[in-house]
Amino acid sequence: MIKVLKNQGYHLLWYVVIGTFLVAVVGQFPERYNRFWGLSAFEWIAVSWILAGVHQAYITFLARLELYLGKIRAWFGRAGFPIFKVGFYLLGPARLATVIPISLATVNTLPLPRSVSVALIVVSAPFILWTFYSFIFYFGLHRAACADHFDPAYRTGAMEKRGIFRFLSNPGYCFGILIIYHAGLLWQSSLGLVAAAAHHAFIWCAYYSFERPDMKEIYGPNV
Repeated sequence: MIKVLKNQGYHLLWYVVIGTFLVAVVGQFPERYNRFWGLSAFEWIAVSWILAGVHQAYITFLARLELYLGKIRAWFGRAGFPIFKVGFYLLGPARLATVIPISLATVNTLPLPRSVSVALIVVSAPFILWTFYSFIFYFGLHRAACADHFDPAYRTGAMEKRGIFRFLSNPGYCFGILIIYHAGLLWQSSLGLVAAAAHHAFIWCAYYSFERPDMKEIYGPNV
C-alpha cells in the first residue's frame, strides 16, 4: 500500500493549492455570476474542479492497486480492466467538457481581439490533431487508459516512437490538452481560459506524482 500512495500527498497538496488559486482568481471576475443551464459560471467551475479531483484520484488509486497489488483483477477477473477503462473514458471527457458551459456562461469577456483568438486556435489545431492521430493509430486508446498497469507484457515492450512520439515522450499533455483552451478562445471567455489553465496544471501534477514514477516501475529507470 505504501507504493500505491507514494507521492499522493503532493498530488493532493497541488489539488488544494491550484483549487485555492482558481477560486481566488475567479473571485476577481464579476461575470462569475453569469448563468448557463441553471448554474452560474462559478458553480460550473466548482463542478469542473470536483470532477478533476475525482478523475485523477480514480485513475491513480485503481491503476496502482492493480500495478502494485493486483487487486483489480483479483476482485473482477478479466473484466477488471474493461470496467476501469469505462470509468477512465467517462470521467476524463466529462471533466474537460465542463470548460464549455463555463465559456458559454461568460461569452465575450476576454479582452483579446477575436483575430488573435482565432489565430491561436488555427496554430494549435495541427499539433492537437497530430497528437490525437498518433494516440489513436500508434499508441492506442487501450494503452492510453493505463493498460500497462494491468498487463505485465508491457514491461518488456518498447516505448512508442512513431508519429509525434518521435519528438515528444508526452505529447498528450504538451499539445493534445490544448484543445480545452479552444472553448475559451472560441467564445472569448476569460473564465473558460482560467479553468482550462487550472486543469492543464493539475494534469501535469498527475504526471509527476503518478505517471512518471509508475513508468519507471513498468519500463525501467531509464525511461
